[in-house]
Amino acid sequence: MPKKYRKTLIARALIGQVGFILFTICLALLPLSLQMIMFQTNPFWASILAYFMNGESISRIEYIAMIVCFGSVLGIALSKPPSAADAEDEGSSTRLEGIIIAFILAWALALSGVINRTLKNVHFAVLLFYHGCIGLIMALLFIFGEKLITGNPFRTYSLEQYGTMLLCCCFDFLSINSQTIAYQSDSSGFVSLIGYMSVLYAFLGDYFIFHENISKAELCGAALILCVTVWVSVVKIREAKRLKVNIIKE
Repeated sequence: MPKKYRKTLIARALIGQVGFILFTICLALLPLSLQMIMFQTNPFWASILAYFMNGESISRIEYIAMIVCFGSVLGIALSKPPSAADAEDEGSSTRLEGIIIAFILAWALALSGVINRTLKNVHFAVLLFYHGCIGLIMALLFIFGEKLITGNPFRTYSLEQYGTMLLCCCFDFLSINSQTIAYQSDSSGFVSLIGYMSVLYAFLGDYFIFHENISKAELCGAALILCVTVWVSVVKIREAKRLKVNIIKE
């Protein structure tokens, strides 16, 4: 591995791990609806960072699609009635802290994705290796740091909890792996735009796993996100084919 990439690889791994930690903290500080709104600003920050760091330009169609998708997420989040836990969070003094952390989280994930694009000439497995090493070091620091500071015994969990954590780690690995390859293959703005599809997968999980009802507003918002992302994808594929034909003719 060339030395010129090492500092960037370490920075990318640190930012990715910090983003994961901030995401976990946000779950305890903010209602999920508000966290969703803050998190889905990620495509805008990714586009801005990609422009200044990699010189990537975002088409007008992609900007319009981002605005429409974010508007759909906003409508979905505001249409959901607050739960008892959400109402308690909204009245607590930690709300402002949660908003600040969620804003930093959106920037951290956007920056991580743009760095992935910067490292497009590096094999994705190398990025994952650095990500895993930094994550292991940070986990050990947290575990033994808590032990030294509080003096409490190490935490233990049930077999079912360990199984759930292992399953989460597997899905997290697939997610990070896919996201890394995607950012290395296409522009940061477009990849982060496709990330809005996660809202649809969340609906499917809620319906089939947790048996939650989906409102008309949520269905309309999800359908709009699906239509916009598919439309932008088709446009980009056609542009790529047209460009390829022009190159062959020349």
